[in-house]
Amino acid sequence: LPQQVSALLYAAARQGGGIPTQAALAASLDIPFSTFRRQLAEAGASFRQLREACLKDVAQRLLRNGNMTVTETAIHLGFADTAAFRHAFVRWTGQSPRLWQQHQAHPTQYLSNNGAPFTSRPNRN
Repeated sequence: LPQQVSALLYAAARQGGGIPTQAALAASLDIPFSTFRRQLAEAGASFRQLREACLKDVAQRLLRNGNMTVTETAIHLGFADTAAFRHAFVRWTGQSPRLWQQHQAHPTQYLSNNGAPFTSRPNRN
């Protein structure tokens, strides 16, 4: 079941407009919601984990491609606003979407003197 759910999540994310709910996915797979949740749990997966992995992957692909702005990516993936997307992206990667995108385009420009990547938040010691 996790593979089926992931495939449906990726298809929805690529089309744009957001990710379907658990209930919508269970209905599309023609299984009761409780069975849907139980089977995911039995497989060691959760809807949240699958959704987050999908959103992170598709967001990174869209930003790496460079054809969409951060705002357009947020809208495409169904986030309520750019701030919500930015918050999620920092949680996933440790960097803001814009900094991550710039780093993908020019990786050597975003390394510190010791070769470690700069983060989106400077150290304030």
